[in-house]
Amino acid sequence: HSRAQEEKVLGGQECRPHSQPWQAALFQGKQLLCGGVLIGGNWILTAAHCKKP
Repeated sequence: HSRAQEEKVLGGQECRPHSQPWQAALFQGKQLLCGGVLIGGNWILTAAHCKKP
């Protein structure tokens, strides 16, 4: 990760990989688009602006 990623969350801190199993990352190729949260076995909730129309 880069310093720019660390600065996106004020007061945030890095966590160990796989320690937050309900978190999701939405990618297009290698580019991170948005984050999300697992709300069911097959469902991820994310912000409306993350989905293409």
